[in-house]
Amino acid sequence: MQIEQACEWTLDHVCYRCEEEAEYTHLARTVLPTMATLLVESEVGGRPIATFKLHAAIPLAGGRSVDVLEVPMPKRGSFYKRGLEHAEIVVPYDLVQFIKAQKNDAIVWDLKGLQP
Repeated sequence: MQIEQACEWTLDHVCYRCEEEAEYTHLARTVLPTMATLLVESEVGGRPIATFKLHAAIPLAGGRSVDVLEVPMPKRGSFYKRGLEHAEIVVPYDLVQFIKAQKNDAIVWDLKGLQP
């Protein structure tokens, strides 16, 4: 149940950040629909986030791939550098137990999204 096993777990999606609202709109309305199917676009944290299932998966090291791309509109007043920002994996354990089991004190867990 250690984080070092993460390369064996399911990769859920990768996130591509836009620098401006116009870039988000162009990607979500014009570019991505030609290469992907919109799964959902919903309001999260005061701005829309679109999630697309790519027609062709992005190949990754080790023979893995990912076929879901998340594109959040930038939050007003915040700057984000354009490009791939993060990948999310599915942790196949109870999350609280998983966090407690980690032996690496250098990991800082951001749990604010877990609060009701």
